[in-house]
Amino acid sequence: MGGGGGSVSSIDLSKLTDVAERRLKQLAQGGTRILFACERVDRKALESHLARSASFDPKKYEVVDASSGMAYEELVRRCSMVVVFTAEAKDTTYLDRIVERTLELKKQGVHAKAADDSNIPAKATAYRWPSLRWSKLEDMFA
Repeated sequence: MGGGGGSVSSIDLSKLTDVAERRLKQLAQGGTRILFACERVDRKALESHLARSASFDPKKYEVVDASSGMAYEELVRRCSMVVVFTAEAKDTTYLDRIVERTLELKKQGVHAKAADDSNIPAKATAYRWPSLRWSKLEDMFA
C-alpha cells in the first residue's frame, strides 16, 4: 500500500472497531435493508446461515454472489448496509469489488465469517471494515 507516516496502534484499531460496531448496531435496529454478498463457492453456506437465523427478515435482505455479475451495483444502491460473507472462499475478488462499490456510495459495510479461519477480503481489511463471526452479526440484529 504505500509508505508514509507511522502505523496505527492496536489500541487505535480496537477503538475504531468499537465505533464501527456501535454504528452498525444502530443501523441494524433501524429496520435496515441488507445486501448479503459472497463468492459463488460460499452461496450454500450463506443461505444455510440465513435460513437458520431468527435475526434476519427475508423481506429485508437480498443475496448476491459472483454468478450474478454486475447486478450487485444496483443492489448496493438500494440497500442501507452490505455484509460480505466468507466461509470457504480463497479468492475474494468479487467481494473486493463490492466493498469498493459500497464505499463509493457511502454505505455501511461489515465482513461476516462462518469460522475463525475464513478468509477476510483484502479490501475489507484495507478499508478497516469490522470482521465479525456470524453469531456476533446475528447478535447485532437480534
